[in-house]
Amino acid sequence: MIACLNRPRPEQLCRSSSKAGRAGPSALERRALPCHDAGALGSSLRVRSNPATTQRRGCLSTTRRTVRRQTMRVTAESTSSVADGRNPRVCILGGGFGGLYTALRLSSLPWPEGAEPQVTLVDMNENFVFKPLLYELLNGGVEPHEVAPSYQDLLASTKVSFRKARVQAIEPVSGGGGGSDPGRVTLEDGETMDYDWLVLALGAQTKVSTVPGVKEHALPFSTLADAQEVDRRLSDLEAEHQQTAAPIQVAIVGGGVSGVELAATVAERLGQKGTVQLLTSGPDIMLDNAAGQREAARKTLLAEGAEILTEIRVSEVQAREEGGAPSSTPPLTVQVQDGRSVQAHLVLWTAGQEPVVPSSSAAVGAYGLPLAAAGEAVVDPFMRVRRHRRIFALGDAAYGVDAKGNRLPATAQVAFQAADYVGWNVWASINKRPLLPFKYQHLGDMMALGASAGAVAFPIGDITLDGPAASILRKAAYVYRQPTVDQAVKVGLGFLTKPVFAVLGNLTSGKRD
Repeated sequence: MIACLNRPRPEQLCRSSSKAGRAGPSALERRALPCHDAGALGSSLRVRSNPATTQRRGCLSTTRRTVRRQTMRVTAESTSSVADGRNPRVCILGGGFGGLYTALRLSSLPWPEGAEPQVTLVDMNENFVFKPLLYELLNGGVEPHEVAPSYQDLLASTKVSFRKARVQAIEPVSGGGGGSDPGRVTLEDGETMDYDWLVLALGAQTKVSTVPGVKEHALPFSTLADAQEVDRRLSDLEAEHQQTAAPIQVAIVGGGVSGVELAATVAERLGQKGTVQLLTSGPDIMLDNAAGQREAARKTLLAEGAEILTEIRVSEVQAREEGGAPSSTPPLTVQVQDGRSVQAHLVLWTAGQEPVVPSSSAAVGAYGLPLAAAGEAVVDPFMRVRRHRRIFALGDAAYGVDAKGNRLPATAQVAFQAADYVGWNVWASINKRPLLPFKYQHLGDMMALGASAGAVAFPIGDITLDGPAASILRKAAYVYRQPTVDQAVKVGLGFLTKPVFAVLGNLTSGKRD
């Protein structure tokens, strides 16, 4: 998805007051403070420098310079007190786009001297995964450390602590947030973590339990481990093809953006060595996307030799029984409800996502968190879980609606934008300031269609850019949207140098031949 390249962030409206000879409060600060406080804000605020302020770029760095010029000072009296006088504890569950970017956001905001909260990020993995770039792992476009840096590295210049653990249960703050007792998170290893404010951002996982045989015989494509396993399986099949010359058959189930991106990447990689069949339950691929983007994707898939099968509803994925068929027959069969079947050496499953919920989901419900049908926490316009003023949720873990009553999409773009607001609203909650309602602004969609092609659908009109130019724009946007400057440099240099090394490698091999 397109990153928010020019969208103003909540605190990004700071303006100078030339008449007063000093910087005035930002428009957002005027909204976030009572009227009688807004005038005093411009002259009395002082921002403490934080290493994390150097970790983001573009208009945000301009904003932080402007905020620093305001000599902003938040008074200690404005900070929400905790019963035992300690600093507030903020626990963020999940380190995807929503969770990690909220943590970085909190670390960049101004806090009263000596009253900065203790922020802990909890995730079951040691590495953050920039999921839109997972496809590049299959074609050599990125290295694992570029698409999946460790949380320790990303948070090294902040005061945010990281804990690798899986969440088992959540106990909300007493009285929905109005009580003085802290809430509690129970981890699967039995340890507990008390919190004063909680952010739910556990993300989503591929839904593999609804169709028989999918969990046992198909591979999802959602995590770093998934991508590395798919790459390994493809390498094994390619090595076998060199020995037998038998064509490789890959079936990909799911006609959304993820399935199409994966199909284009695998088809390009296999080339003449095999074929890709993309199975979708609808009448066409990418039904929720712009027509121009859908047509560009279809054109690319057909050019790469992929086959698109529509109106396909999979009933089961089966593995060949030993001795039940010739060894040359693909070992997997995708059974379709109308009686047809698709043979494959590898089945990749991208059909459907479901939110990750604590393993003891009954415990969540028992404590009164309102959950939607699929397990997402129902949130209000401020991204707070309903009836729980000290619990926020965003990304795939949240069920929210926009001003028109439409559900917020479960996309990385929404999580990017929501993280700014959740971080700000946690800050406002702790400092007893009014919260800001989240206003999602759709900025278009973009996708990869192989190593050097893509399709970008702009938000105004039915305008789609495809081909190499779209691929360059997509990569530039994702470099910009990396969580830290250091990580952006690593990914950007990788994008720039890999084509050069590839050309040099071809020239070297040509001379040897």
